[in-house]
Amino acid sequence: MDKFKATFLVFSLVIIHAGGGLCASRPSVHENTIAGSADSPLPYSVELPEKSLLQKEPPSLDKLIIVSGADNIPDDKSKLISYDENIYLFAVVKDTRGNHYLGYDHSLPPMLKIGNKKYTITNGSLKRWKKELWGPLEINWYRIMPIMKPSYPESDYEWYSNVFTEGPDEGKFQAFGVIEYKQEPLGQKGWMINPKKDVGTVRFRAEVNYQGRIISSPGQEDPSQPFHLAANDYDKGIKPTVHRISRLSNHENKLIRYVEALRGVPWSWGTAYKIAGKPDQHQADLTNPISIECSDLIISALRAMGNKNLVYTSALELARGVYTKPIDERTFRLATLDIFEDWVPKGISFHNGFYYLCGKGKIKIFDLDFTIERDIESPSANYLDIAISKNGKIFIINETKNLEREIEILNLEAKVEKIIRPKVERTLTLDGQIYTTQEELRPQGIGVDDEGSSIYLLTSDSLHIFDLDGNLQKKIRLEKLYDPFVPVGFLSVEENLVYVPVYEKEVLIYNLSGKIVNSMTLPDAVFGLDVDQNRYYLVATSPFRIEIRRLDGTFVRDSEEKLIDQDGEDAVVRIGSSEDSLQVGDLILSGEEGEGVSHALVFYEDTNSNQFLDRFDELIYAGHEGVMISTVEEKLGSRYFMLKRIDRSVLKID
Repeated sequence: MDKFKATFLVFSLVIIHAGGGLCASRPSVHENTIAGSADSPLPYSVELPEKSLLQKEPPSLDKLIIVSGADNIPDDKSKLISYDENIYLFAVVKDTRGNHYLGYDHSLPPMLKIGNKKYTITNGSLKRWKKELWGPLEINWYRIMPIMKPSYPESDYEWYSNVFTEGPDEGKFQAFGVIEYKQEPLGQKGWMINPKKDVGTVRFRAEVNYQGRIISSPGQEDPSQPFHLAANDYDKGIKPTVHRISRLSNHENKLIRYVEALRGVPWSWGTAYKIAGKPDQHQADLTNPISIECSDLIISALRAMGNKNLVYTSALELARGVYTKPIDERTFRLATLDIFEDWVPKGISFHNGFYYLCGKGKIKIFDLDFTIERDIESPSANYLDIAISKNGKIFIINETKNLEREIEILNLEAKVEKIIRPKVERTLTLDGQIYTTQEELRPQGIGVDDEGSSIYLLTSDSLHIFDLDGNLQKKIRLEKLYDPFVPVGFLSVEENLVYVPVYEKEVLIYNLSGKIVNSMTLPDAVFGLDVDQNRYYLVATSPFRIEIRRLDGTFVRDSEEKLIDQDGEDAVVRIGSSEDSLQVGDLILSGEEGEGVSHALVFYEDTNSNQFLDRFDELIYAGHEGVMISTVEEKLGSRYFMLKRIDRSVLKID
C-alpha cells in the first residue's frame, strides 16, 4: 500500500522530549487525501499521547468493522461509486476497552470515520496493532452475493416472490420471500484489500481468528438460517449494516450506468416497500438493494441519480405517462415474414433498389421493404444463379431439361436477348498425337463486370471469363478451393474482386490472379450472394430469407421479421438523436395481447448501427437472473410494445 505510506510520510514525526509528553512536527497535509483533509483536527504541530508504558497484555477483541475509501477519509458507509473509481476496504478491529486498531505501521490511513465519529492516530483514538507484542492478526475477506433463485421454491414458480404465484390471489402481496446468500473467500488477505472493479452490487465481510475467537464484521455466515446469514444481519433481505460497494458501469448513457449498478441483485416478483411510504426503504433502492422487478430497476436508478422524492411505480403507470412522455403514439409488434411461400430461392442480385432472386420456374423481384414487386415466370427453367450488370442486363444460369447449362441474357422486362453455351477446349494425347475437342462448361455460379461485357463463371476450382459471344478470355485457378474449401456454388464479382461462398459459413475473397486476399465468416450458411456498394446481399437459410450485411459481416437487416403498428401497417422506428427518434436509455414497455403493459425495459444498443429498431438490437431489464441484456427478438417476440422517454422536465436524467 505504497500510496498510503507516501501520504502518511507527510505526518513524519520528529519526536522530541517536551516536558511530560511528546511533540510531533510535520509539514502540511494536502486537503482531501487519505492521510488528512481540510477538516482534519491535526495542526501543524501536535501533542501526541504520552507513551510511558506499552500494553503487553493482548487486547480483548470484540468487534471488526469495515471502512472503505479512496483518496478521502475512509468510513464505514456503503458506497455507490463510478466505474473508474478505485476503492480500498480496511478492516478495523475494536477491543473491549473501546480502542480501535488499523494496521501494524504507517502504511495505512492515519484517520477514519465510524458512525460519523472521527478516529485518528494523532489523538490516540486510532492505534496500530503491536504484532511484536500481541502477535499478527490473520484477516480473511469474503464476498457475499445472493443466490439468484431459492433452493426450495414454495410453488411451481422457481423464483423469489413476495406475492401469491397461483390461485385466485395470484399477484397479491403474500409475505416477504426469503432471499438466500452465499459467501466465497477472496484471494486478498490482511488489513486492506483492493477489490476487483466489478460492475454491480457486491457486499463484503472480514473475519479474524484471534486467541481462539472468531471476530467478524456484519454478514457472518450461518447455515442454520434459511437465508444463510446470522439472524441479526437479515431483515426482509440482507441489512445495510453489511458493507456494500455498488459500482456504475461505463455505458455512455447515464441511466443505464446506474441500472447496471444493480447487477448481482436478484429478481423477486412483487418487490415492495420494507417500510410503507418510504421510497428509500424499498427493496430495490440503491441505498440497500435487496431485490428488483422491472419498473423498480428504473426507478431505483433514477432515485440514485438525484431524484430522491421519486416514488416507486409500475410498468403500467410508466406506460400511462407517470414520469414519461411518448416518443411515438403508436404501439408496435414484430411480425414474422415468409416471403418465399415454399419456393426455394437460389441466386440473388441487387439492382437499383430491388432484390432479384432466381430459382426453379421463376425470378422474383422484391422492393427494399421485401414486398413482392413482380414475378418473371418461366415454368420450364431451373435458374441456378443470377447477376445483373450496371446497365440493367440480367445474366442467369439455366439448367435445361437435358441437364445442360446455358447462360441467358435478359433485359429487365425479362425478354431473352441472347443465349450462350460456354465451351472450353480440352486436349488429349493418344499414341503421340495431340487431339483437341470443345467441351461444354457446367458453371455453378455467375458474375458480371460493371459494363456487362465480361461474364465470370465458377466451375469446380476455377474461374472462367467469357465475352458476350461465348469466347473464353481467361481461366483463373482459385487457390485452396476444394482443398480445403468447398464452394456452395455461387459467385459475385465487384470492383475486380471475386466473392465465393464456401461451406463452414465463410466467404473467400479473391483477386483476379486467383489469390485469396481476405475472408469473412457468417453466422449461418449462405447460398445466393451478391456484393454491391459495400454490402453483402445474401440468401440465408433456416429459414430462407434475404439478408443484408456490411462487408465486415455486421448485420444490417433481413426479410425474416418486420415491425408493424397496431393497424398492421409496416412501421419503422428510427434510432437517432432527434426528439421523435428512439434513443439509448429510452423505455420500451410491453404487454401480451389482451392484457395491460406488464414489463419495462430500457433500450441498450443499436447493435448493428443501422439506425432503426430491429430484432437484433439489445434491451436491458430486470429478469429472472437479475439485471439482464437480451435482444429485441428474445424479449419482445410477438408482444406488443410502446416507446416512452423519461420526462426530462420532471426528472434529473442528463
